[in-house]
Amino acid sequence: DFNEELVLKPIPKFAFPCGSERCTRKVDHITFVLTDLESKYKFGYCRHAQGNHTCLCIVSCLPWFDVFYTILNKLAEMINTDINDNNVTELLRVIYANGVPTPGVPVQLIVGQDMLNFTAPDLSKLPSIPSNRNLTEYYSAVDTENMTKVFASMLHERRILFVSKKLSRLTACIHASTNLLYPMHWQHLFIPILPPQMLDYVTAPMPYVMGIHSSVFEEAKRNDLTDAVILDVDTNTLTSEYDDLDHLPSEVASYLKRHLKKDKVMTQMSVSGDVIPKAFMQALIRLIGGYRDALKFHPGEPITFDPEAFVQS
Repeated sequence: DFNEELVLKPIPKFAFPCGSERCTRKVDHITFVLTDLESKYKFGYCRHAQGNHTCLCIVSCLPWFDVFYTILNKLAEMINTDINDNNVTELLRVIYANGVPTPGVPVQLIVGQDMLNFTAPDLSKLPSIPSNRNLTEYYSAVDTENMTKVFASMLHERRILFVSKKLSRLTACIHASTNLLYPMHWQHLFIPILPPQMLDYVTAPMPYVMGIHSSVFEEAKRNDLTDAVILDVDTNTLTSEYDDLDHLPSEVASYLKRHLKKDKVMTQMSVSGDVIPKAFMQALIRLIGGYRDALKFHPGEPITFDPEAFVQS
């Protein structure tokens, strides 16, 4: 019965951003983002199946990629095997009525002969390979050197374009790259899938992170993108006129280069799957961890922040 027109109206162009024939392999999962006037995200989780002219889509404020992909797969399985939709509707009702689960606690929902199992992620923990699908896809497509350059460009608040001919890879890489800013997050324009109808957005003068299908990118290149940072995740090729990584404080840049060398990451990955996000978080700690030196305390007065002391730290 959901009828919030402002949410429903843009969904088709985001769910089918380049025509259904280009968006499907056997099964594709993509996630677009709708941003409201208060800069809050609504995530659109989509499941495309080859040969279908429709897709399944769940919209939620929860950034639970793997959970919603699991739910979509279960719904698709039920739709394909059940003659009527009663069980599908009932499962959706049960999921909705269940409320938001506690992170890390397994959930089992049963409707008739159908069973759904999932565990809500603990967002206070760093993502890990291979359990986190987005980070795993990002690591398999993009080497750590280009990950580091994208990270530095985000800190410099550039216009950043991700390009791929596979939408599932595109959205996974974008969401993973912005998650590596933890405990900070991207504050500017964020469009993991840019529909052709919104192509003018690539000329926006403000910082952005956008994802664009390769076929749409060909048209986008007619615009002036000289100062944009462009990462082709299919070829692991980064184009930028900036040396953002070398413009970070030397201690931070050298830490990233040292701890994200391919051989070192491969060695540590066998011990811990969160080695990559941990390295980026440690870099941010080195960069902004001295903020406490800039907080001034005087009894009976408000706490103040001294920008010069922060820069000096």
